[in-house]
Amino acid sequence: MIEEHKPRFLRLFVEESGKNGVSYQQLVDTVSRNEEDLRRCYSENLVDLDRKSLVDMMLLDGCFILMLFFIVSRKV
Repeated sequence: MIEEHKPRFLRLFVEESGKNGVSYQQLVDTVSRNEEDLRRCYSENLVDLDRKSLVDMMLLDGCFILMLFFIVSRKV
């Protein structure tokens, strides 16, 4: 159920970020630059996830959480 909302929340986050001059590609680049640090934060080995899959997962999940906070606090 939650999984079906994540793409919509990602789109909302990207739209809101775009209003501040931040593109989707800039978000991807920022997460990509931090890939090694992200991998070290997980107790399980993420060797099965390639760079693109990890970045996609981080953006999808991270933007979902951030938009949920914004919506709950009625900032969007």
